[in-house]
Amino acid sequence: MWSFFSRGGNDFPYVVGEEVQGTEQSIWSLHKGKHKSTEEEVSIFVFDVKGSSESQVQLAKASFKKMKTLRHPNILPFLDGFESDKVLYVVTECVVPLEMWINDHQDNSVQVHLAISWGLHQVARGLTFLINDCNLIHNNVCIASVLVDKSGEWKLGGLDYMYPATGPDCIPPVKILPALEKYDPPEKTVVGRRPGHKWSSDMWGLGCLIWEVFNGSLPRTSALKTINKIPKSLMPQYCQLVGANPKSRPDPGQFIKDACSKGGFIDNKFVQTMLFVEEIQIKDDSEKLQFFNRLPAELDSFPQESCRFKILPQLLHAFEFGNAGSAILAPLFKVHP
Repeated sequence: MWSFFSRGGNDFPYVVGEEVQGTEQSIWSLHKGKHKSTEEEVSIFVFDVKGSSESQVQLAKASFKKMKTLRHPNILPFLDGFESDKVLYVVTECVVPLEMWINDHQDNSVQVHLAISWGLHQVARGLTFLINDCNLIHNNVCIASVLVDKSGEWKLGGLDYMYPATGPDCIPPVKILPALEKYDPPEKTVVGRRPGHKWSSDMWGLGCLIWEVFNGSLPRTSALKTINKIPKSLMPQYCQLVGANPKSRPDPGQFIKDACSKGGFIDNKFVQTMLFVEEIQIKDDSEKLQFFNRLPAELDSFPQESCRFKILPQLLHAFEFGNAGSAILAPLFKVHP
């Protein structure tokens, strides 16, 4: 269902459609969207200014500005926006909440396992960008803050409570929704506990996200101790992330390194392939030839949406503009719908 009612009038070039479930832990509601002229499908985050408190309005407006300025492949991209005294709109690429994506992908455990490993890699990379490059603390890492696009790429959203790691403004915003308190690290509530690193609270959040990926929405903080569904290959990193000592939690770059080490949860052919695809333009011809020769045998085990919307476009580009030769034909024909 598509509606023009109260949607920014002629100044807003998108139609706002039906609401997508899964954003109950956010001040924004997520809707399907479509460009009025091109009919390109998008997602539209909607905030009701008129029906919200002043503190919620200020939080939403601050989040609106943050999303406009942050650009990174692993951060939910801002495409367009609209602001009035009645409503705020943020337009992004077409995405679904991570929890919804997981519920829709229960039929193939092998491919889901691979997709999750790549997804956690992406979230950790997004945190590396925010914390180490931008000196920002996300302060809201959980399953509700992660969205998934059509190619299965995980995007870090939920920037409402982000704040600078240092300086006069390094004060965490108050989390308006009580449901988010269960994600607070223990050092936030224990009087006299020494602070950790600037990444400590977000890495605790990453631990919460990992728990939710394999168990569903976190009911209470104490549930993090129930570890029977966490893969054994991820257990060493998980235990570090949800450790009580904030100084023992690794930064996101170290998490990636440890989880990608031999036998680690992110150490697999799919992640290696995705990393190669992202850098294929700078690879030399011999590396590309080896990659194209081994790729056909691996594609059957990879998530289909990643093959179709991530790997295929890169193969087509390499075929059209590169000098890969006939070696690229076998994987290209195998993945082409």
